[in-house]
Amino acid sequence: MLRVDKRQSTELRELSMMVGQLTRSDGSAKFQFGNTSCLASVYGPIQPRMSELLQRQIKVQITSSMMGPRERYMERMIEETVDTLIPKHLFPRTLIRITVQIQSDDGSVLSCLMNAVLLALVDAAIPLTHLIVSVGSITDSKGQVLLDPTSLELDGCNSRHTFVFDLENRIVGLDSHGSFDEEEVLRLTLV
Repeated sequence: MLRVDKRQSTELRELSMMVGQLTRSDGSAKFQFGNTSCLASVYGPIQPRMSELLQRQIKVQITSSMMGPRERYMERMIEETVDTLIPKHLFPRTLIRITVQIQSDDGSVLSCLMNAVLLALVDAAIPLTHLIVSVGSITDSKGQVLLDPTSLELDGCNSRHTFVFDLENRIVGLDSHGSFDEEEVLRLTLV
């Protein structure tokens, strides 16, 4: 089945990745899925302020023209994922601050953010326990699985999912919304 943008159901939009875009950060990366574009920067490890000492060692902040519950939710998802990637025992009493900016959102933005953050961490030479890659998918109203959905495809879908895989193809993160069952999620992982 061809989609509106002429892609097959399992085809990703054109990818673009660039690292080292920002000169004042320790690491930075821009990641793009078609018209969805995100920029991530990493600062650290740095000495935290006293108020930050009791909080997490990883701090993610999304900057967007419209901040709301969705952006706060994505911040938490990214923090939880990155928290599993960084061997924190190597950085006692330090903070790694990650700032991400949604430059344009035409679907699959959480996947785009996750991929940009990983590239920025690598650019900052932060040691990682493993590498990850993220991709979004949906099940449309006809039960068809579509990878890397656009905003238009997200409207009216039955369920949407953001998968985070390690390089051994194991799921290390999953964010799902909508009407679905366990069988559907398993079917999505096989695509």
